[in-house]
Amino acid sequence: EAAARMKRDAALSGPLAPTVEKIYKLSEASKYAEAVRELEKLKKEHFSEAPFFPLEVDLGENYVSLGQFEKAQKIYEGVINNPNFGPEERQQARSRIGMLKMDRNIYRAYQLTDQGRFSEAQKLANEVLTENPDHVEAKAFFAEFKVLKESRGIYDLLTRRNFSRARSEAKALSRKYPGDKSVKQLLFDVELAIKVDAVYDLSRKLRYD
Repeated sequence: EAAARMKRDAALSGPLAPTVEKIYKLSEASKYAEAVRELEKLKKEHFSEAPFFPLEVDLGENYVSLGQFEKAQKIYEGVINNPNFGPEERQQARSRIGMLKMDRNIYRAYQLTDQGRFSEAQKLANEVLTENPDHVEAKAFFAEFKVLKESRGIYDLLTRRNFSRARSEAKALSRKYPGDKSVKQLLFDVELAIKVDAVYDLSRKLRYD
């Protein structure tokens, strides 16, 4: 295991260190698509002939965050079956494969919430917590669930052009959940929709006057 770690560190040191640091920062900022592009580029340009890619597990995890579970599973299986990876990496890959079903359910729960199918979303997330009460993403989902559910109703008001009520309810939600990022985004979207609608009305008036 120590030898495998040394091989990993050596492969990623020197001129590759800034690229690796950039990739980790992208992942931490939830910019998973960009992180995947950088990882795939790094793998192709510097490890195409190497016996293993030291950031293979990281690549799989970013694919999971993008909801591309089949790609992630293929990557994890490759790690498990490659003796050039150390025991730690192979065990990590086995653990991630075991969690893929739960990851799929949480990803789907967010999709269902966006579609307004709240009871289905809650059921899927509950199944994950029943199987694993310490599942981090499931806990995060339920922490956001009430906000997401209430926000959905306000977005529905925007589609019906009920701007006054949408603004009022968005402001009430911001008082209820101060500092919440999704509520801040909601407030921005409401104000933007109101401005866009005003510009549209003005352009129509000028066109027909």
